[in-house]
Amino acid sequence: MGAGVPVVTSLSTDFISVVQTEPYTTTVAMYGENLDYLLFNPVIVQLGSLQASSISGNANGVNLVFPVSTILITLDLAQYPLIVKNNTETNHDIILTTAQLVTIFNPYVQTYKNPHIKYGLNHLKPKLNHRTVGLNTHWALAGDVTIDSLYEQRLVGSNTTWVREHFNLAELNGYNWQGWLTRYDKIMLEYQAKNIQVVGMLAYGDTEHWPELVRTVVTRYRNYVDVWELWNEPDSATYLQPNTWKTYKPLLKSGSQVIRETDPYAIILNGAVSDITNRVYLKKLFKHGNKWFDELNVHVYYCGYYQADGEKFTQLKTDWDSLEKLMKKYKPAGKIWVTELGCSTGQGGVDDALVRRYLPQAAQVLLNYKNVRPILLYTFRDRPYLGAYEANFGLVHEDGSPKTSWEWYRQLPE
Repeated sequence: MGAGVPVVTSLSTDFISVVQTEPYTTTVAMYGENLDYLLFNPVIVQLGSLQASSISGNANGVNLVFPVSTILITLDLAQYPLIVKNNTETNHDIILTTAQLVTIFNPYVQTYKNPHIKYGLNHLKPKLNHRTVGLNTHWALAGDVTIDSLYEQRLVGSNTTWVREHFNLAELNGYNWQGWLTRYDKIMLEYQAKNIQVVGMLAYGDTEHWPELVRTVVTRYRNYVDVWELWNEPDSATYLQPNTWKTYKPLLKSGSQVIRETDPYAIILNGAVSDITNRVYLKKLFKHGNKWFDELNVHVYYCGYYQADGEKFTQLKTDWDSLEKLMKKYKPAGKIWVTELGCSTGQGGVDDALVRRYLPQAAQVLLNYKNVRPILLYTFRDRPYLGAYEANFGLVHEDGSPKTSWEWYRQLPE
């Protein structure tokens, strides 16, 4: 039994994350022929510094269980083949080495780095380019392994520099939290490899354990995220109940305290204000929460006004002037991020051509105010499973085919 030479055709994964402290195990499935050799002969199976503790399966597939020791994994990122050796008193020869490599990622051993993010931002010029205009991608949540190549192709092909990524704390605190951490690990490494800077939005889930969840995510990804955003549109009943400053205050305060302890060089944003004319909420945010965020964060949806006003920006300019006047009172030298600027073809009379006209004009109107940080367009890709309005903000269709607004964005100067 198991006398044939084992042949490996594939492995079940090419990526392993260290997602918790000990005890932790991970399983790699190996597929091929004559793999029962590993079951009926004394062998050692190694993956870098890890050694399999159990082997089960049959001639065509075996499961290899590896105890993960963070003490042994001293590199934050490294690739290894699976190596099988004989394990007898007289024979420790290598039986096979897989051609497929497995990446092991361990963010816990990284040294914290100062990204010097404010220096670069303070030298931006108010012109439309890929330093001042980025994308809402939410790649980890909106995509999956079947379309990752689409995201990669479009982001690289457009020279995207800034993205906004949603860290859904409900998922990261759910039953498949290990799988979600691994998913976020892979996407953060993709962004880093492509020199893309990330605004990380922390939102949703169990508010009772909010500080602990924020600490987990920020500690893990502080070398990959430059700007942290605490919640999404807390002034909107859609995203926080009740949508009052009193409800949001403890989330902003505790989240800010955790970030400043674990990622002191990051820029902290308030959860984006969905209605910049909501002076009652804004005054409370400034008056009672000023010390808990570094720069103001808002969302801008004025496409309907633009359409009704003969494609002018009268309402946007009026409302923004009022916002700036309020800012000067409470945060005189403050900067403003626009983490969502979009226009949906799911509203009456709006087509791709109008969106193509609206986005560059609206972005330039905002950049003319000088104190505006990067503007993040909402959003990269259509999501047909949502209602008509929310589903059609994408610069590309669900299948990744470009709209006219994508061609404008793609051709922005670097």
